[in-house]
Amino acid sequence: MKRTYFENLDGLRTIAFLMVFISHCWRNLYFKFESEWLNVGFSKVFDIGSLGVNLFFVLSGFLITYLLFEEKEQNGAIHIRNFYIRRILRIWPVYFLVVIVFVFTLPYFIGTLKKEYTDIAPINIFRYLFFMVNFDHIDHGINFRWASVLWSVAVEEQFYLFWPIALTIFSKRNWLFVFISLVLGSYLFRLFNYQSYRIVNYHTLSVIGDLSVGAVGAYFSFYHKKALSQFIAFKHLKLFAVYIIGIGTLIFRNDIFTNQFTIPLIGLLGSLFFCFIILEQNYNLASHFKMKNNIRFSNLGKYTYGLYCYHFIAIFSVNYVRNYFHLDPENLFLFILFSLISLLISFAMAYLSYTFMEKPLLKMKTKFI
Repeated sequence: MKRTYFENLDGLRTIAFLMVFISHCWRNLYFKFESEWLNVGFSKVFDIGSLGVNLFFVLSGFLITYLLFEEKEQNGAIHIRNFYIRRILRIWPVYFLVVIVFVFTLPYFIGTLKKEYTDIAPINIFRYLFFMVNFDHIDHGINFRWASVLWSVAVEEQFYLFWPIALTIFSKRNWLFVFISLVLGSYLFRLFNYQSYRIVNYHTLSVIGDLSVGAVGAYFSFYHKKALSQFIAFKHLKLFAVYIIGIGTLIFRNDIFTNQFTIPLIGLLGSLFFCFIILEQNYNLASHFKMKNNIRFSNLGKYTYGLYCYHFIAIFSVNYVRNYFHLDPENLFLFILFSLISLLISFAMAYLSYTFMEKPLLKMKTKFI
């Protein structure tokens, strides 16, 4: 089966990872300026980890749905078993490596580390084993920061479990209705739970809207290319205006959206803006820049799953060394240095993981297309 490759989306994956990484460095290396207004200003710019995850979800929703459409049209049906095998080969090795080493093993000798790493809630092993980490975060908060990013991988696995079944159960003429219903239902779920940060950000019914927005983009891309004609015709000035408004809105989101009805809009508007970026990168002829032209970012795209899963391990390892030698957390040079070292360690881990574990397994995916 011929499968479409979107050459501009690898670079977007790198952008999504860097959004998460920068946010986690800002929050967990504990650097602060002496000036409070600088801290507030940089927090607005750097505290974008949730938006990076948001972008990952929209990308996944778009790509997975588009490829399932392609399989349906070329083969006449979606082969659910093969889909599950492909996802297992891609997701499980890295996920369970982190779980085995840093959830099952590390807690047994974590007492040798500083107390800040031992003051954690009990780990629910069942939820880590069966991709329900997001519900563990909802019930207990982030209980083990070294592996806390796995909550979003768990949500994606939940999505992968039912998505091909949903596309098989519902007829093609009802798919768009299903996707839009999930987007609206997700907004309503966030609306009724807006006072709970954990539910709004971690619950499957909250973030399914982000994945579904990507699915809506895939639907129009695959089945209604004429509907994209106006979008494709966007000129430089319109594109620039959308980017400025979108980025500005997301940076000042917590100042703009402050009540029950608007707080849930943060996730929805963020996912719509990211879907716009995906479509603009894939189809617009007047783009200011195409991610495929940034070779470094595009090449890094294949390592982003490992980078995402391993980067917290790198950050906290560097932080432990910094604490051990009593280095000043409020030194700007050291903050930048430790962030770069964390990034290099993350890349080294991701490169080794991809080269010696992921890549050989990914080659097996061709047998299940």
